[in-house]
Amino acid sequence: MRVLSRLSASSSVHQRGDTHNKFVGLRFFQTKNDFMKLIIVLNKEITLGQALNALSRMMVGLGHQLQGEPDINIYFGTRDQVRSFRTLAYKIRGGKNSICSDFPHTMSGMSSKDGSFIEQVRKTASIDEKAINYLGCCFLSDAMNPRCLNEITTSCFQLKHYTPYINHETVGFLPAAVNQQYDGNKKRVSLLMNTFSIADTINYIALACLALGRQVNFSELHIINLQDKNGNYHGNISLHPLGILRLTNVESYQMLTSTSEKYISLKTIIKKNDKGEPLLTLIFGDDMVVERIVSNHQTRLFSDALGKNSLVPVMSETKTMGWLKMRL
Repeated sequence: MRVLSRLSASSSVHQRGDTHNKFVGLRFFQTKNDFMKLIIVLNKEITLGQALNALSRMMVGLGHQLQGEPDINIYFGTRDQVRSFRTLAYKIRGGKNSICSDFPHTMSGMSSKDGSFIEQVRKTASIDEKAINYLGCCFLSDAMNPRCLNEITTSCFQLKHYTPYINHETVGFLPAAVNQQYDGNKKRVSLLMNTFSIADTINYIALACLALGRQVNFSELHIINLQDKNGNYHGNISLHPLGILRLTNVESYQMLTSTSEKYISLKTIIKKNDKGEPLLTLIFGDDMVVERIVSNHQTRLFSDALGKNSLVPVMSETKTMGWLKMRL
């Protein structure tokens, strides 16, 4: 679909002879309908574990709407920046070929024993939108150039040594799932991270969860669409228990992944980096089966906070231009 370069943490260049490229903010954006970029802003004022959980739930909820893997660029901002991003994203989204999703704080801590999450749903329905602390928000469109969001994203942060994910394949929207209600079977998602850094892993967390949402029957995903007190829409959130786990060593990761692959009833998705090294494994299936497999291995719930030097400001336009000149 396009020829792209995989560049550093805060810039990427589109190189295509038949399309005019215009530098806007941090990166070149196509000025034709080649805008399939998934832009994600996560709240940097919560723990990294909470941010990754919000990211994962949004992606599982969006996967059934996409064919292929979009470009991905992930930012971290203050709660006010996430809110501003959401407000603008919902304002500019156009028609059926756009996706905007958010994760309100009222849906965090989803650990209801019966799997109904009634308390979280009630809390969301009764809260004023202005009181919501958004843990994350994402935007994707094939009709709207995302450069209009640059004013917000360029003031945000990114993980140190982070590189946006650039795909070379065509990405499209799938028809909405209709007449498919949740089948009521209790499922669980466990995302097992290998020992690589979060900067190296975070794009693939998004990709693995998108893949799960795409490959599993919609009726199994337990997707819910919410409204707050003011009638604002908060949709595409998966309510299945979802744990972000860190393995203590490579051997434990390999053993757990191998065990999961032996179960035909489970959906196991492995994401590797460009060198073929496994970064993470996502396991989906019967609640008790997944929990039993994971509990038999050395894992810990990933609830780490963002380190003092984990984030860096998004590169300024002047520095970006200098960086580009050094490489062109």
